[in-house]
Amino acid sequence: MPFFLKDYDESVAVNDTFRIVQAARLLGNGFSLLKDSLNGHKYYKIAEEYARDFGDDYVYFISLSGLTYYYVSNDQPKKALKYSRIAVELIENGNNAEIASDTLNKGTTYINLGAAYVRLGNNQKALDSYLKAASYLKAASYYEQFETPVPELATLYCNIGNCYEEFNQKDKALKFFNSGLTIAVESNQLPFIRYALNELFNWHKAAGNTEMALEYLEKYTVLKDTMLNESVIRSIEEMNTRYESERLKGEITELNAINKEHESHIETISLWIGILIAIFVIVGGVFVFFLYRQRLMARNKQLEFEKNQAELKQRILTAQMNPHFLFNSLNSIQRMYMEGNATEATDFTANFGTLLRKVLQYSELELISLSDDLEVLKMYLNLEKRRSD
Repeated sequence: MPFFLKDYDESVAVNDTFRIVQAARLLGNGFSLLKDSLNGHKYYKIAEEYARDFGDDYVYFISLSGLTYYYVSNDQPKKALKYSRIAVELIENGNNAEIASDTLNKGTTYINLGAAYVRLGNNQKALDSYLKAASYLKAASYYEQFETPVPELATLYCNIGNCYEEFNQKDKALKFFNSGLTIAVESNQLPFIRYALNELFNWHKAAGNTEMALEYLEKYTVLKDTMLNESVIRSIEEMNTRYESERLKGEITELNAINKEHESHIETISLWIGILIAIFVIVGGVFVFFLYRQRLMARNKQLEFEKNQAELKQRILTAQMNPHFLFNSLNSIQRMYMEGNATEATDFTANFGTLLRKVLQYSELELISLSDDLEVLKMYLNLEKRRSD
């Protein structure tokens, strides 16, 4: 988050509208993930307002996607409906080639529209929107070409099944619930699998199929426990990272205090040296040599302190940079899988793992060879280049 906030502030300072939109949208995503709805809405709205004035329909279309998702997630269906309709108009207008080719975000737009209609009680329009979304998410560029389903199809199919249940079309509902589970399993998305299992449990329970309902309930419970354990592990790792960062900051604060004492001590010594030299100048070289020796020792201590301080600052910088680098790399891996680039994603994951292993290995050493340092740097730059491509 600090990186995105800094990028946003710099963009505002130079009045770069496009960068402001991009940075604000990323901040909206970040604050939403952190459950900070107030700041999430603030930056989503900033992105939408700047994008509207920017004059590029595709930039505006992308900003609308984030804002409508926020309103859907925070149970504000009327506002979600308002901005979803604007996005739909941009889609149906058909004048922008980038919008026309972006089937994933077009599908997301209709998912948000359908969700808004569900919350407003209009199940027929919700179903129509969800079916439209499914047609985009199964488009050739994402489904037929790569033969890899978009993970969001799993939840979408379950939502379609719920709509059919509202119309008492049980068989169609079951078909979409099963399709949702199949896609969730193929994409190995645990939250989507859990959602589909819960819907199938509810369907079989309502239909009186007790044995099948219990089977899906058991699978749902096991998966829920697994996800809970993973969540606990992530929380512990985050706490450890924060603790280590705070500990290093405390050490630097302590060293800064010591540094000030050393500087004050050195200044005092320098003053006395000046006085003594003025008074005892005739004493000659022996006394001068003694004073020089004292100054040299004090300087060595100062250099030692500065070296330690630099090392601690480097550790803190590494601790602060790692979450950002990890976040971007994981997003890149997810994007590659979503776009069907499984081989590229696997290769990227392997290189990413090798880089992390070497960084952890070398972080325990005070010194490493230049060749090792260059090797790690080349691996990092290669990953950044591949992620940018």
